[in-house]
Amino acid sequence: MWIPTFAASAAVVLASMAVSCGGGGGGPSTPVPTVDPAQTPASFSVTTEAFATAGEFPERFSCLGPDGGVSPPVAWSGAPEGTRAYVVILSEPESPVGAVYHWVLSNLPASVTSLSEGAGSVTESHGGSHVRNSFNIRGYTAPCGSVTPRE
Repeated sequence: MWIPTFAASAAVVLASMAVSCGGGGGGPSTPVPTVDPAQTPASFSVTTEAFATAGEFPERFSCLGPDGGVSPPVAWSGAPEGTRAYVVILSEPESPVGAVYHWVLSNLPASVTSLSEGAGSVTESHGGSHVRNSFNIRGYTAPCGSVTPRE
């Protein structure tokens, strides 16, 4: 059976919005910075106690788990000074069908530095916004090896 691996790098988990987006008052706007993975602070880390990075994905977080799988807990620390928001992405970059995004939670306040198990439920947003994933669903969709994303 094909088992997906968890891919979480600081570059995808942290989209630090540390600079004002500017605009709005008719005056000059401030350019929005981009996140260069090479510039991600070495002290930034993403962890989960649910499984080992690049290890087997436990069944409880897969489509074979309870209620079709729950999102794993995740925590992060060491964000750059001035970080105002995060984007959390759980993806399978090397799935048999190409990159698959199982969960995208954007605009999380900088005060949020962890998400508990099951936080991918559409009813849980921790002050952020669920974005449609590869399955055209807002919230967590568990990996299932043989499932192909909907168009």
